[in-house]
Amino acid sequence: MGAAQIAVYGPLLAQASVCEPILRALPERFGIEQAIQQYAREIAQLPTFLASLDDGETVGLITIKQHTECTAEPCARLA
Repeated sequence: MGAAQIAVYGPLLAQASVCEPILRALPERFGIEQAIQQYAREIAQLPTFLASLDDGETVGLITIKQHTECTAEPCARLA
């Protein structure tokens, strides 16, 4: 059996329903309920890139928050 292939999709909007379960699966990083809710609100409106396995399972994400024409930061990122 070969190594799993990962494909990256994006930028996508309205991905909170895909990303929130990943955030909840990592309580050591995203263990505060208010923070999870805030990330989910932001993910719903910000460009998000998803990393998915061949079977469609999403295993990582990065959401970009642009502050100015020349600056941006990752809002949430997991891999």
